[in-house]
Amino acid sequence: MLDNFSTKTKVGLLYLISGLSLGLGFFLPIGWLLGLMGVFIFLLALSKTDSLWLMIAGSYLAWTTSLAFAVSIFWSIYPIEWIDLGLGKLEIVVVGAKWLITAIVLGSGGAVFGFLFWCSRRIFSANIFIFLIPIVWVLSEITQSFIYSVFVLGPSTVMNISNSVGYLGYLVGGHKGLLQLAGLGGVYILSFTGVLISTFTWHYFNKLSFRKFVEVSFLAMVLLVLTTLPNSKDSYIPTQGIKVALVETEFGGKDYYGLQDEWEYRLNLVNEGIDVALRTGADYIILPEDTRFTQPIDDPDSAYKRFHFLNPGSEVILIDTSRVVIRDGEAVLRAFVYDGVSKKMFRADKQYLTPLGEYVPYFYGYALRSLGLGVQVNKLNENLPYLAGPLVKQSDWPEFVPRVLFCFEALNPLGVKKLLQGEKVTFVAHPISHAWFHESALLNRHLDSMLKIQAVWNKVPIISTGNMAKGSLYTTEGKIIKPNPVAHGERWQVSLIEL
Repeated sequence: MLDNFSTKTKVGLLYLISGLSLGLGFFLPIGWLLGLMGVFIFLLALSKTDSLWLMIAGSYLAWTTSLAFAVSIFWSIYPIEWIDLGLGKLEIVVVGAKWLITAIVLGSGGAVFGFLFWCSRRIFSANIFIFLIPIVWVLSEITQSFIYSVFVLGPSTVMNISNSVGYLGYLVGGHKGLLQLAGLGGVYILSFTGVLISTFTWHYFNKLSFRKFVEVSFLAMVLLVLTTLPNSKDSYIPTQGIKVALVETEFGGKDYYGLQDEWEYRLNLVNEGIDVALRTGADYIILPEDTRFTQPIDDPDSAYKRFHFLNPGSEVILIDTSRVVIRDGEAVLRAFVYDGVSKKMFRADKQYLTPLGEYVPYFYGYALRSLGLGVQVNKLNENLPYLAGPLVKQSDWPEFVPRVLFCFEALNPLGVKKLLQGEKVTFVAHPISHAWFHESALLNRHLDSMLKIQAVWNKVPIISTGNMAKGSLYTTEGKIIKPNPVAHGERWQVSLIEL
């Protein structure tokens, strides 16, 4: 009995180590290698597990451990500065609970994988089973996204498969060569590929002698490492002759949120940045998410006339996003694209909202009220009144007008594909705001992985610009190009990107 307990402990440690390897991959430059190793160790643990319930529990442990690393971006919210909830020392407990609960819910994908692995191994032959493992992995990742969407349901939200944080494909996409496979199916095909590589490694580990396995694995790893080395083709050369100005801002921190005339102060500085951007001769100007240059005008003709009055004769295309109140206590986040060529304006609303960032999910509202924090819930509801807006379609915009992928919508692997609907466009604009975070390198790594994969898959450049975040160009080859700063002022900087 003691030997049996010891064996179970060792297998349990394998599950834990696999989760640690996968999780650390989100922090380290060799994330792709740690991802492949993590899946290999995970499969070793599964092969040593005979009980269905232990397999489900072990798989859940591995995935939850990995995802606890992936969603640790929540810790960068602490201390909360954008709103005073009066929590005092409880603030760190609330942030920690949010982090832990999210990891626990997303870890459900591991339990699904353990169950499907068990069933598949008993139903199919060994040769078929090997190829089923990557399919089961991808389906389990999609299922975890669905389960999470049910958990964070709130006003106007629907069940979906959008939150892809922690997908293995984002680690695999860190390998320059494997990244190109994203053109066949985005992060899904990268997850499939990563598991397929690890599955064959595990398969031959069981077939070959240990020495032969080490030799073959070493040669394969050297080949993979060599294909990540930089070469002359990695340089970026603009070909379209298009100049894009990014107005990057720094509206955040205690000193900013303590201002009495916060929005008037903000608009004056934004106008300074736009004036400078116009003088660069840029064809496009992108403002960060929720800049509110347009606020409070929502009528297309009136809004364009205001921009034209402020900037007479300009043919620039300007992308702004702004909160728009649609009825008492409810608002949408709306994109306003001013087209200086056709003298028109195009609008679209954000569809995928941030839980506890733009709305309060039902579960969290109920849980906090049950803990005696009803006052805090009411205050959150007042400050987070967003709904998914009625203006959805962007595919009927002219080709030269950029599509708008809102900040949190980058987490949806199908986000850009849904915007384009098969149409060709010059680029996709991605306005972001990280005002509630405190310099999170992990958050930036997540976004870089997600956006470069979407750019490769959809064969369209993506350009981001941010508030409390730096902008980037994500090319169709998977390169990440930083813009060139040309001017800066109080809380703003103008940078240029060429296409």
